[in-house]
Amino acid sequence: MTERRTCPRTPTTGRVYLTFDGRCRAEQLVDLAANGVGLDTDLRLRPGLLVTLFVPLPDEHGWVMCQLKGQVARRTRQGRLGIALIPGARDARALLRAHLQALHRQAA
Repeated sequence: MTERRTCPRTPTTGRVYLTFDGRCRAEQLVDLAANGVGLDTDLRLRPGLLVTLFVPLPDEHGWVMCQLKGQVARRTRQGRLGIALIPGARDARALLRAHLQALHRQAA
């Protein structure tokens, strides 16, 4: 299978709140990237479905909720859900990028 990712994934754990079709569910976060999110879930969502993610991220005052707009890119048989963030969406993408940069600095 050809790798389609354009940004590196950062393995992460924690909960993410996924909203779609008027529903909201807490799911397990697997990884983050500047243009996508990986989840471990039993949901069977169709590719192309628009979703909103709420990802709690640490900041200097405690935690901040990062709202991200995306669409389902893929689902694996192993229960992984790939969410592609929608380019140009008005969301907290800058907050996500700053968080990922801080994680990469800590790892270096």
